[in-house]
Amino acid sequence: MKHVLSGVLGARKFCKPMESIERGNTQDGVNKEIILYLLSLQNPALKLFDLPCGDGTFLKNLQIFLPQAQLKGADLYATPRSEVATLCVKAASSDWSHLKAEPQDVISCISGLMCFDNASEIFQQASRHLQTGGLLIVTNDNVLTVRDRLSFLFFGRLKRFKKLYTPTEGNWNVMLIQGLWKLFRQNGFELKEIRYTSLRFEDWFFLPLALSIYPIELVFLWTQKSELPMRERSRLFPFKSLLARHYIMIGQRR
Repeated sequence: MKHVLSGVLGARKFCKPMESIERGNTQDGVNKEIILYLLSLQNPALKLFDLPCGDGTFLKNLQIFLPQAQLKGADLYATPRSEVATLCVKAASSDWSHLKAEPQDVISCISGLMCFDNASEIFQQASRHLQTGGLLIVTNDNVLTVRDRLSFLFFGRLKRFKKLYTPTEGNWNVMLIQGLWKLFRQNGFELKEIRYTSLRFEDWFFLPLALSIYPIELVFLWTQKSELPMRERSRLFPFKSLLARHYIMIGQRR
């Protein structure tokens, strides 16, 4: 109870700066949600590695709320902002040599898996470079919303992804949440939390359709033959998954 209260008070202390957290190259509210979670850990000097870090917006935000944290980031293409240039290295997602032998407390991959073709390797490397009990935070666009289902029905494309790709296209790899659940489990992570987030005003227009679809989806989930426990099915596919544009998955290394 003491830690929960402390986390709430900490969030209240920063409520004004929280309003100005930059979105960066992800959906609205994602960076804010992750920072609030990291504050609740009560570890101000944690070691965190962000891949891909883009221009370093997430790391810049973290510097404000966790000034004692040891932060690093890597990205192959983006140029880091001047405020975090010393924290970032230019490296491919397959190159983790810059971490050397320093085990991390947290590894984050925010809206990055859609740009990679080696998701399995990233999970394996994260498991190797995390402390026992360390956290892997992965966020991804939710492609199972009512909005996306309608887009695929009428146009043959998911809303966040283009119908036609070029050879140099950045966001192309469609990752399903059930596939990510499997990667967490295969690489020795206990999935602590799944949070659906990034609900905009216009998404609520799909509420009537979501209400009519979800009972059918629940029946399917309950009757589907699988080793996946009912509790996990409910966490992966709550009602909010039909509306929210993004989700955050937090796994702890066993």
